[in-house]
Amino acid sequence: MAERGPSNDEFGSDEIEFIGERDSFYMASQEENGWPYLQHRGGGKGFLKVLNSRTLAFADCPQSDRTADGLSTIRS
Repeated sequence: MAERGPSNDEFGSDEIEFIGERDSFYMASQEENGWPYLQHRGGGKGFLKVLNSRTLAFADCPQSDRTADGLSTIRS
């Protein structure tokens, strides 16, 4: 089993290649009340970038709110 912690906490060439091929990923955090908060992010292949061996970056473009669009259509 691979060792975890400070000696293995950077992206290697395999991880960098894998990340470069992704067109989506999930980002998770924990709310103040202890509940998880999970978000999907997607874009074109390669939208998720490795800036260095410990840092990821991506353009966070807001999507159209389909629920609001649907409601405005129903109300019309």
